[in-house]
Amino acid sequence: MEQNNANAIYKHFLKTQEEIRKTGLGFVVSLVLVAFFLLGGYFYYMTLSDFNEENEKIKKSYIEFQKHLLKTRVDHAYSFIETIWQNSEKDTKEKLWARVY
Repeated sequence: MEQNNANAIYKHFLKTQEEIRKTGLGFVVSLVLVAFFLLGGYFYYMTLSDFNEENEKIKKSYIEFQKHLLKTRVDHAYSFIETIWQNSEKDTKEKLWARVY
């Protein structure tokens, strides 16, 4: 009877140890998965943040480039119009001088 009781206690002990091992393994797997998702979320957030910062820099750079390009084109158009105006003024004076004299 004592032998059966000892065997029963031993089997119960082994069963409890197996349950503890399974619970521990489940806890470790859960902990690893949570850590993986937290790290993945952190890296995703950082990458997205860097992307947005770089995107804003590119937008600002593009806007500045377009402003500079527009200013250059306006300056060229102004110079062209001024040149045409000066030439037409000169031509008109020459034609008037030619008619008068």
